[in-house]
Amino acid sequence: MAPLAEVLTRAASATMDLVARTREREPESFLARPELGPAIGVWAEALGGAGAASREELEEVVRRAYRDQEVASAWEDVLEAEEAWTSMLATFDTSEEEGGLMVGEQVPLSTPLLRARGGGATTLGEVLEEGANTHLVLLRHFA
Repeated sequence: MAPLAEVLTRAASATMDLVARTREREPESFLARPELGPAIGVWAEALGGAGAASREELEEVVRRAYRDQEVASAWEDVLEAEEAWTSMLATFDTSEEEGGLMVGEQVPLSTPLLRARGGGATTLGEVLEEGANTHLVLLRHFA
């Protein structure tokens, strides 16, 4: 198997494993503690193995190698795994009592957040009150 196809196959397989494990959990458990750590490493390896620094670069690498049947099949597996992840997340979105936010709605300042450094709990309002330049990273799908 071509190295690019191997990297893509591992990423797709790891994503599908994460989807299967997550589907077994209650939505509240997943939302409180997503446990995405292993997937981040897999996708970092996929990008590095493909010589790409971003999703866009990965797509370009795949586009150039797509005539290789193994690469094409592995990329289709990646897209299927991403669709399974998105579909699984949609079930969590609809299970939330509040119904979530719609595009254009403001996020309540009482929204709970976890700090990337140290993992401490906080709220959106507390972060914004600090007055420093703030970068919010919403980890919903790592790709």
